[in-house]
Amino acid sequence: MAGRYDFTLKQGSTHTIDATWKDSLNVPVDLTGYTARMQVRDKDINGIVIMELTTENGGITITPASGEFTIVISALDSDKTISKKCVYDLEMVKDSDVERILEGIIRVSLSVTRSEATL
Repeated sequence: MAGRYDFTLKQGSTHTIDATWKDSLNVPVDLTGYTARMQVRDKDINGIVIMELTTENGGITITPASGEFTIVISALDSDKTISKKCVYDLEMVKDSDVERILEGIIRVSLSVTRSEATL
């Protein structure tokens, strides 16, 4: 069963989430050989993909032995949010095994001030 974590994202700001994946005995999972992927979708699971964060694109970093991972939503990525509510999930992948470990709702605090790149 995936853990649930809902949070508020300030549009146009950098947002960092540090977490540890633990097993049913509350022991950190050794993440050696794992990659991670996360999609954020507009409004619901059928919405358009607003951002995709992975270990490959640098949006997620893993510290294998401790089971820790960090998700970084850049200011540029958070600026792509177009509604006040998004959904996401995070999957850990090793070989052909995929485990969804985290899911939730992102409430977006929409920005009034925007960079010149978004005007």
